[in-house]
Amino acid sequence: MTGNQVDIGAWLKEAFELYKRHFGILVVANLIALALGAVTLGILAGPLFVGVASVTLALLDNAASPPKASDVFNGMKVFVPALLWMLLVALATVAVVGICQLTCILAPASPLGALLIGTATFFSPFFIWERRVGVWPAITMSYQAIKPAFWLVLAYALIAQFAAGLGAIACGIGAVFTAPFYMCAAAVAYRKMIVPLPPVAGEPLVKVDPPHPSAAGPAA
Repeated sequence: MTGNQVDIGAWLKEAFELYKRHFGILVVANLIALALGAVTLGILAGPLFVGVASVTLALLDNAASPPKASDVFNGMKVFVPALLWMLLVALATVAVVGICQLTCILAPASPLGALLIGTATFFSPFFIWERRVGVWPAITMSYQAIKPAFWLVLAYALIAQFAAGLGAIACGIGAVFTAPFYMCAAAVAYRKMIVPLPPVAGEPLVKVDPPHPSAAGPAA
């Protein structure tokens, strides 16, 4: 499933170039997701952030039809798995952090536990969007793809998370402008590591028409 070897420096550079080149649309898309996610008490957070993933991938791929910030609502097309993805990751993170905090010995490990979950599910929103799979296959496929280079991907995700969180220094307001970098980093890693697979569920998103008979070569 995995393709290129992890190159943290090169991938971060590519993610930053993507972030700079499409700063406006990425900020607006993330702002929509954050605002509506908060207003709906998190109910729309999963679908909208899957929508952010779809916008970020389209920008990275230089899609023939450039995405708009309003395409963040693409996530509504996969509402149930996107909602369950966000819910399961949030519950797992709270559970791991809570268990760690219950003991003085494990308390310092709680941030690491949250990071391990985030890394294992790093590609889940992209699989949900592109493969139209359910939440558990998306989580499983993400982990299986990352597992061969798990610790390198964890280091990459940690750096991306740190960079994306720098905006929180300005009373949290700046996070609106820096948070999109994390999704850019995730999209770059996804495109580098995932070799195209046959569709897992349903019809392929992009259908390739068979060659026209007139395009065939002369019979032997």
